[in-house]
Amino acid sequence: MSYRKDYCVKPISLVKRDKDSVKLSRVKSLVKLSASCISRNFILRGLHCEDRNTKKLEVLESYFSPLPWILRGVVYSDILKNLSRQQDICLTLLPETGPRKCESDHACFLPWKLFASQSKLLNLSEVFSEGSGGNEILHFVLDSEPESVQHFSKLVLSSCEISSTNLSYTYEVTDSIWKPQLHTLFTKLVNISHLVLKYFCDDDTLSIVGKFCKNLHYLEIHLLPETMKDQQLTDEGFEDLIQYQVRHPSIKEINLKECYSQSVTSRSTISLSEIPSLQTLHIRSFHLSWISLQICNSKRDTFPASTTLKNLSINFFTDGSEVMDTMKNCFDVVPEPRFVQFLLELIPLFFNRLERINLDGIHGDLLPIKDETLRFLKNVVSLRIKKLPRLLELTESLPRLQELELYYVPFSTTTFDESCPSPLPPFQSLTKLSIYKDSFRHSILLSDLKHLLHATPALRDLKIHQLTIKTKRNEDLDNINEDELINLFESIPHLRNLTTLHLILNDSRCLTERTLMFLLSHCPWLEDLNNLLYWNVSYDTLDVKYLTGLGYSISYGSRYHWGLPWKGDDGTVYDPEAPVDRF
Repeated sequence: MSYRKDYCVKPISLVKRDKDSVKLSRVKSLVKLSASCISRNFILRGLHCEDRNTKKLEVLESYFSPLPWILRGVVYSDILKNLSRQQDICLTLLPETGPRKCESDHACFLPWKLFASQSKLLNLSEVFSEGSGGNEILHFVLDSEPESVQHFSKLVLSSCEISSTNLSYTYEVTDSIWKPQLHTLFTKLVNISHLVLKYFCDDDTLSIVGKFCKNLHYLEIHLLPETMKDQQLTDEGFEDLIQYQVRHPSIKEINLKECYSQSVTSRSTISLSEIPSLQTLHIRSFHLSWISLQICNSKRDTFPASTTLKNLSINFFTDGSEVMDTMKNCFDVVPEPRFVQFLLELIPLFFNRLERINLDGIHGDLLPIKDETLRFLKNVVSLRIKKLPRLLELTESLPRLQELELYYVPFSTTTFDESCPSPLPPFQSLTKLSIYKDSFRHSILLSDLKHLLHATPALRDLKIHQLTIKTKRNEDLDNINEDELINLFESIPHLRNLTTLHLILNDSRCLTERTLMFLLSHCPWLEDLNNLLYWNVSYDTLDVKYLTGLGYSISYGSRYHWGLPWKGDDGTVYDPEAPVDRF
């Protein structure tokens, strides 16, 4: 295939052909081309602006009825993607006085009715804003017969326009306009098993969910810092939900990782364990605030220890920009060491049947190395941590660790010896390792990296992102060259078993076609190699025939100007700062 001369083409990734041949095809599939054509014409003719009273619905339904449902879903997704792109463009042209909604945000009813009304997922954005597409769909569902909406099993409700003036803080739904609608909606959607509430939720909402969602299996609540000030979500709402669930248990998983309400405390999170069916719980560290006060008011042997909760995920850290100043005492931005230690000692008492623990964003300086902590770590399967120089000393305390995300590679305490590379026991179960640059350290020593990789005999997925690998030469630190990178993979035998490799180095001189060919021949199980945009390889230098013979498909990206982002064959937009081949 010949390429036009007015834009640049570069390889993005290599993937085994039998893994995802449709996605990586250079020529888009017929389904995607058809969907793109239909959605473009749909928007150009303004049909997306029609509301539920449109007179064109019957004609359009008869016209599109021959389309298979799989194609209808792709068309609807493409329409929403185009509308979202238009909205983003409109918002970038607005003055900085404040964001306003683009008209496309209020125009989704007709596409939904034609292409997605038979889907199991019902996604209503800005559901309580009069005139929005989500509100039009809501009224259509409310006016429909219950039998016609029984197929919906997943429901996503979001609204950014719920304010304190619209909320009722006692359980009197008549005080609010939208709560009677929510009440009616849940009475009709009796088969909802997955529910996501975004940017709005108060105690009354949780009470309604607990009372009417009898088949609910998954509950997720998003309350961002900028919206939680207008929400009154407290322990009282969860108490109502828990009471309904104790009598009629159904919920298996609750996700509060994006819920920043500081009024949700340990009173709720500990009591959630009383739900007999609950197996998985995702929380933030400040959801366990006031736990010391709760302990003072009860005896340790009277804790309501959960007998069913198997999986627990705790997020200890977020960027300061994500959290309001009023939350500085919630132990989420900079957790206090004694608070972290207190939690790690008490969690096994409250949740004594845990099989899997995910610690997300904990800072290594706050992780106390004590007997109580080591007993807690034995069930940790996923760990995202910053700055833990003693990580390699904890291999025996983390026997079930499967995924590790590091922002600070530990300094090796011993001189690296290839004849005896790993004096400490390895991470026997670790299959996925991701290494990112730390805020104050953008490079790692080759010897440190070797120590860490030697401790991961079961590794299958390796990611090194935006780092510089350095080595000592004559007492000076220099960037590694191509031979040293190749030697790294040759000196560690189990790296031959990698199935996924993602290498982005700040110095890409060692990432050439020679390195690429070596990895493909040295790692016979390699299925996915990303991100070649940062490598010194181009469309002209790759031996496409040889790669095809090895069973690999090449995903390409293109852009019309060096200042624009790369766009892949499947429409994915990549980092605009990636190195480029000049025109």
